[in-house]
Amino acid sequence: GHAEVFCAAGLNINVAVITIIGVGNGTNRPAFTWHTTDAKVTISAANVKLRNIQCLTDIDAVVTMFLVSAAGVGFDAVDFVDTAACAPLQFLLTTVAGDALTIENCRHVQTLSAAASVQAWIGLVGADRFTCRNNFFSLRGAATAAANGHIVGSGTQSAPVLIANNRF
Repeated sequence: GHAEVFCAAGLNINVAVITIIGVGNGTNRPAFTWHTTDAKVTISAANVKLRNIQCLTDIDAVVTMFLVSAAGVGFDAVDFVDTAACAPLQFLLTTVAGDALTIENCRHVQTLSAAASVQAWIGLVGADRFTCRNNFFSLRGAATAAANGHIVGSGTQSAPVLIANNRF
């Protein structure tokens, strides 16, 4: 049930080869809450893993929740469920250094459509060897235009990419 709240300064995870594991089940897992639209968790160290964490927002239109700028980062059971009238624009964005990113066993449920016109839930910018498997994404209205959607590549091509056993 531990809780962390991120404001404008956010959090920079800059120590390599660490794993942050949330202990608990269901809603009794640790929760990260984004409290300002510009708050973000930046992962700038290689081989960082996040596991078994709930992600929440208590403000509408958080621009980007996670920024991955290092290789070998993994998200395992890092879930998002919207709250009240709070719909973030983007869960995760990479830089070209975000190679070998893995997102697995995550549940992302956003029932609010306020942010749908600009939403790109996972944005890949040259993130080679991206793997997305065994996830559930329910994002109402996200795929309303070619530049918006669940997983969007932009700028620099990401290759190869594995997207398997997901439910959209």
